[in-house]
Amino acid sequence: MADELIAYAITAGCFIGWGIICGAARARRISSNPLIGVSGEKKVKYSSDGKPLSD
Repeated sequence: MADELIAYAITAGCFIGWGIICGAARARRISSNPLIGVSGEKKVKYSSDGKPLSD
């Protein structure tokens, strides 16, 4: 019984840890990407040759 509880605690801890790591990485990625702004402004996207893309 104790072995099962320890295995459950380790597994739950790993899932929680990965959730925290992934959540922090996602928040950092969103805050550093200018195309995903929260201000509501429309951002201009450019193609690989530097020309603006039309929607």
